[in-house]
Amino acid sequence: MALDQLTPDRCQSVIMALSAERTAVVKGKAGTGKSLLLFKKAKQVSQISDSYAIIVFTKSLKQFFVNELNEIDPSGKHVYYYYEWQRSEKPHYTYLFVDECQDFGCEEIDDFKSHGTYCWFFGDTDQSIMGFQNSNVQSVEVTAAQVGVQPQKIALNHRLTVENAKVGEYIKPLTRISYACVNHGAKPKLELVKEDIFAVALAKVIPQLDRIIEIIKNKQLINVSVLVYYNDSVEIVRDYFISKGIPVEWKTKDNMEFDFDSTNPKIVTWHCSKGLEFDDVFIPACGINEHMKLRKYNHPVDPMVNCESALYVATTRPKKNLYLLYSNNLSPKLPPFGSDIYEGDEEDDVLPF
Repeated sequence: MALDQLTPDRCQSVIMALSAERTAVVKGKAGTGKSLLLFKKAKQVSQISDSYAIIVFTKSLKQFFVNELNEIDPSGKHVYYYYEWQRSEKPHYTYLFVDECQDFGCEEIDDFKSHGTYCWFFGDTDQSIMGFQNSNVQSVEVTAAQVGVQPQKIALNHRLTVENAKVGEYIKPLTRISYACVNHGAKPKLELVKEDIFAVALAKVIPQLDRIIEIIKNKQLINVSVLVYYNDSVEIVRDYFISKGIPVEWKTKDNMEFDFDSTNPKIVTWHCSKGLEFDDVFIPACGINEHMKLRKYNHPVDPMVNCESALYVATTRPKKNLYLLYSNNLSPKLPPFGSDIYEGDEEDDVLPF
């Protein structure tokens, strides 16, 4: 189990040493180990009580925790994704652990509190990308004030390298996320992949998918994800990879075939990637309006222009390598062509298909 093999750092160890018999709010930037702490605290209380539950936002994150907790909870009965929790009988637990609390509002936090004697909330305000109709999400600090505690802060970033973090920092400068990173590695790769000028719509993005497949094969990558914005884009990438003989794991809003133990590429949306991490992350269609070509249906929102927080989440998933691909008009949300944030020569010589 990946999280079982990790050792908490000094800041994390302080929180680990706190009694679980309290309500607490833990805040930290992307990659600081919030999931590790939640897992460790849940495993800690499982030794003394069976009355505990973990609530996460997405099905994919639930599957991740179910896999990690398999040794102590083979049935997975202690882990809910949020809408599953909403449909459940909502039993009362002694210990309730809530991940990504920045995606909930006042009413949801009160609801959690009413079903847990001791509630632990984990979150990062900069990753607030979900939300509810007729309900406003709130910052981690506001949640801490609501439940009457001071937030516990974890600072060191063990996932991201300094180099990869600079992309997220460019998107959200106030995070200063690279300053907390303890590891160094390769710079992010920006690839300009030439499109077929005679192709239309989806076919214009296909060379980018071919380039991703080429890199995965040549480098024999085994812990890799391809992140796209829309659910139907997941289906398009999934079907194209399979047509090229590449088996994949995938998750959309309504369906999922996802095995975290598999070495197959994982194809998910930016939103569903939150809380997850991979050695190598590919984000195609980074040009203006390119995501609109990677869709089955029309949609007025260009995520490369209008979805800053979700893009920040997507670019902060890699542990080793971040690949950004585009064909025309790179999004201004990303560091520009020629930036020293990127590795080497950005232009790729892939010929149109």
